Amino acid sequence: MKKIKLVINGNDKTFLCSNDLLLLNVMNIYRGKNVAVALNSELVKKDDWLTTKLKEYDRIEIVTPFPGGWSEKN
Repeated sequence: MKKIKLVINGNDKTFLCSNDLLLLNVMNIYRGKNVAVALNSELVKKDDWLTTKLKEYDRIEIVTPFPGGWSEKN
């Protein structure tokens, strides 16, 4: 087993893995949720999570949509 340290939404996280750590493995907790993911400031499409390999100190930003928004009142 090897340890891989990542930064997720500004927080250090350590993962244990025996093979390559894929973005899909990290994103499993968000399964079924509508999220957007950036890896080292580059957007990663959900279709690419299965093939995106992570390496030590990669930076992942995960965002979810929220209701509301901005409107200009006259």
